[in-house]
Amino acid sequence: MRLYRKTVGLGLVALLIATALVACGQQPVEDATAGPDVSPAAEEATTGPGTPAADLSVEEHFQKGNDYIKNGQFDKAVAEFEAVLKADPERVSALTNLGVAYYNVGRLDEAIAQYQKALEIGPDDADIHSNMAAAYVQKNDLVQGMAEYQKAIKINPELSQAHFGLAVVYLQQGQNDQASEELLKFQKYDDGMDPIATAQAYVYLGAIYLDEGELEKALVEYQKALQADPKLPSAHFGVGLVYAQLGQTDQAIKALEQFQQYDDGLDPTMTDQAAQLLKQLKGQ
Repeated sequence: MRLYRKTVGLGLVALLIATALVACGQQPVEDATAGPDVSPAAEEATTGPGTPAADLSVEEHFQKGNDYIKNGQFDKAVAEFEAVLKADPERVSALTNLGVAYYNVGRLDEAIAQYQKALEIGPDDADIHSNMAAAYVQKNDLVQGMAEYQKAIKINPELSQAHFGLAVVYLQQGQNDQASEELLKFQKYDDGMDPIATAQAYVYLGAIYLDEGELEKALVEYQKALQADPKLPSAHFGVGLVYAQLGQTDQAIKALEQFQQYDDGLDPTMTDQAAQLLKQLKGQ
C-alpha cells in the first residue's frame, strides 16, 4: 500500500529547509596570540552587563568576545570585538568574529560588511567566504550565497561547511542532484564539529532519496540521522513517511508519534501533516 505520495519529495525537502536552515560556516576564529581567559561574569560585576571594561587589554577583549560567542551571548560579544577593532582595525580574526556575532543577532548586512573588510585584507580565507555565503543565504540572496560558497570550495575543497551550505542552496533551487553531490562531499570531509549539520545532512539526503522513490536508501539516511540525534523531529517524520509508503503501518505510526514527542513546533506545516497522516494511518 503506497499512500501519501503527494506529501513527500520536493515538498518534504522544502519543509526540511524551512525547519532547519543550519548556519553552517559561521565559525569564530581563535587567535594564537590571545591572552589569558577572562571571566565574563566577573567582569560584569564591575563594568555592568555587555559593557567592555576600559582596563582590559586588546587580547583580553578578544578572548572575552570569544567566550561570549561560545556561551551564545552574541550581543555582548559585539561590544568586545568592537573594542578590539577600535585599537586594531585590520585584525582579521576580530573582523571575522564580529561578523559571526552580528550574524547571530540578525544584523546580516553588518555581518557581511565585516566579512568583506576581512577579505580585503586576507582574500584567500575559505572560512570567511563560507561565513559570508551563509549570511547571503539568510538574506535569501542565493546567487551571492552560491558564489561565495564556490569561492570557499575553490580555495579549500575539503571545507565541509561550504559543501553543506552549497547543498542547501541547491535544495532551495530544486536542484536535487547537485545538492546530493554536495551533501556526499560534506559527509566525506565532515569533522563532526557541527553535530547539527551532521544530522541534518542525513535528513536532506533521506528526503532526496524519498523524492526519487528510493525508499530503502531514504530509510538508511534517516536512521543515520537518528543515530546522530535521536530527538531530531524531521528524521522521525521522514521515517514515518517511508514506512507509510512501504505499507508498514505500525512502524509509521510509531515514528510519527515520536515526531510528535520531539516536535518543537517551529514548522506548523510539518506538525499538521504528521497529525493528518497519523489520523489516516489509524483509520480515524
